[in-house]
Amino acid sequence: LLPAHVHYYSMAAMYALSDYRRHWWQANLDDWTMYRQALITDPITAYNDGQVALEDSLFPQAEQIPASHVHHLGAVRTHHWGVSYRTFNFGRNAFPRAAFYTALLQVIAEDQGLLS
Repeated sequence: LLPAHVHYYSMAAMYALSDYRRHWWQANLDDWTMYRQALITDPITAYNDGQVALEDSLFPQAEQIPASHVHHLGAVRTHHWGVSYRTFNFGRNAFPRAAFYTALLQVIAEDQGLLS
């Protein structure tokens, strides 16, 4: 069981099907496989990145955890791997990782009363 006194945070990453590079001269194996997976899941929900649907990336409500301890912070427009790695589009994923993690930690710290 998850402890009830802990605050839980979730942040989704969604990479729209239209964001994948689909020309053979632009693609690499990462892009091609993620694009092929996105084609399969797109009819189910547009809010997915080929492997993870939006609703599956959010922390679920658990009976023992108060709703006030579950925080859905939003979604960013990148593949879920793109939040941490420059793997897609030949390593040219321009997602601003440092700014994202700085802001994410600041929001959590402020929520927990660690920053004034």
